[in-house]
Amino acid sequence: GRLRAGEYRVPADIAPAELLDRIARGAVIRHQLTIPEGWTTQQFLDAVQAHDALRAMPEPLDPEQVMAMLGVPEMHPEGWFLPDTYVFGRDTPAKRIIRMAHEAMRQALERAWEGRDAEHPLESPYELLILASIVEKETGQAEERDRVAGVFVNRLRRGMRLQTDPTLLYPLGPDATRLTRAELQRDHPYNTYTREGLPPTPIALPGQASINAAANPAETD
Repeated sequence: GRLRAGEYRVPADIAPAELLDRIARGAVIRHQLTIPEGWTTQQFLDAVQAHDALRAMPEPLDPEQVMAMLGVPEMHPEGWFLPDTYVFGRDTPAKRIIRMAHEAMRQALERAWEGRDAEHPLESPYELLILASIVEKETGQAEERDRVAGVFVNRLRRGMRLQTDPTLLYPLGPDATRLTRAELQRDHPYNTYTREGLPPTPIALPGQASINAAANPAETD
């Protein structure tokens, strides 16, 4: 009654008693999935579905349907999953990893919002998530995150436009890397050259460091 089903590594020289002990302890082989910072929600869901050790969800996997599964159908799906390395045993349901990543992001955002700079101009945790996603996509070096966040926060305080290319690239898809002059001038909700304030949703999955930087930006002129 103590033996646990799962996937086990069995060395050629293992003693039967040791093998039984492993199975009784449930010491199964651990698989992992690493989600990079800056991916979109769709890229995250595609990676979860494609992992051969996870039990995939029924196709097609629509981001809006995933948010309904998580009990938050009113939320836009972008940004709500924390980049990290998730570890699991074979045949773990894909939806469990999706729930883990969503809960991890919710907790990370809640902690950052509670510890934010007292003079922060943002009005909600969701706005913080949006800003963190922009910092994630705009920053090339880890040590620059708090300064980049400081620039954006200064612009928000002064009512300036953010004028950041990644927000324009987002509607074009994850493979877009170049903007034409026409794209810079085309007005839409994600064009931070033509519109003031934050875009309507996050533009990527921000990592913990970008969330922290957005919550506590550097003081800079």
